[in-house]
Amino acid sequence: MSVISRSLGGAKSPNRKDDRPLLDCLALDDPASGRDLAQAYFAAGISPDQIDTANIPGLSEARSIGGGLVITFERPPDGPLIIARRDGRPLEIVPTIPEPELFAGLNCAVVTRNGETLQTVCEWLAWHRDKHGLQAALIVDQDRPGRARKFTNALRARLKKNAEQDMTIVVLSSIIPLGKQGLGPESHPMNAPDAPGKDRMSQPDPDPWGAPLNALSLYELLRWRFLNEARAVMNIDMHDIVPAPEEGDAATLFDRAMAAPQGLVRLTGERVYPWSLRKNKPVRFGDHICSQFDNSSQHGRWCVAPSRLPQGTTWRLVRLPNVVAAEQDVRF
Repeated sequence: MSVISRSLGGAKSPNRKDDRPLLDCLALDDPASGRDLAQAYFAAGISPDQIDTANIPGLSEARSIGGGLVITFERPPDGPLIIARRDGRPLEIVPTIPEPELFAGLNCAVVTRNGETLQTVCEWLAWHRDKHGLQAALIVDQDRPGRARKFTNALRARLKKNAEQDMTIVVLSSIIPLGKQGLGPESHPMNAPDAPGKDRMSQPDPDPWGAPLNALSLYELLRWRFLNEARAVMNIDMHDIVPAPEEGDAATLFDRAMAAPQGLVRLTGERVYPWSLRKNKPVRFGDHICSQFDNSSQHGRWCVAPSRLPQGTTWRLVRLPNVVAAEQDVRF
């Protein structure tokens, strides 16, 4: 078992700490042309008008993924990359080297952690390992970098005592907030879609570190930085559970993705809330027994086999457009 710490925004820059518009910048190869490329992923809210694309040498593409600007351009054989901006100092970047070998050939999860406890994380890992053959997890920790480091150290220490939890785990933090600007914590009832009595609640103070995820280009970034050589990748949150396969069904969720015509299984999630909590005890997965009977809306997520996806597929939070999914969806 290994717990590895990594950071978004690993692209080195001399700019002020409060002037970090990049999530990350990856060093990529283009086998078709033989060119060395860089792919820069900007934070939400950075528009194409703020980037001086005309002065980026070898620019090959500029597009938006979930409201996040992504630009691809040719990188020089040595030295830093320079991205000119119209409204600020130029960005001087040393791109991040991808590490797909960490997850190569493994059944993986890409999962966001937004305040879930160490106990919850360990139970989540154990459940999906035992029921679906999970072998690795890329945990995106939305907390502040210092707190994310403390969590990583605690997770490493806890799992070291449990040798049976043999898997590869990367905890990824960020030097810039990943949550929606202006919103309070995701855990506040105001941000629970079905919470009653919102008209009697006061808006919580904004918390970009704990707010619902806003960096929606993140999944495409993580694909190229870590996950493109994985056997299969499940995308859910740390508070989500995929039920065990039905009795007599040997196929795990990851097996279903490998068997799908184009490597995609749609996941459809139902919101379930805790009920009748034990006094002074933390909420556990088993306490979640209350669902809204008059609401049929579902959360969309996915599990994919990267090697089977059509060329040019973009990984997004909720769905993968223009990919034929397996006939049967999987509930979570």
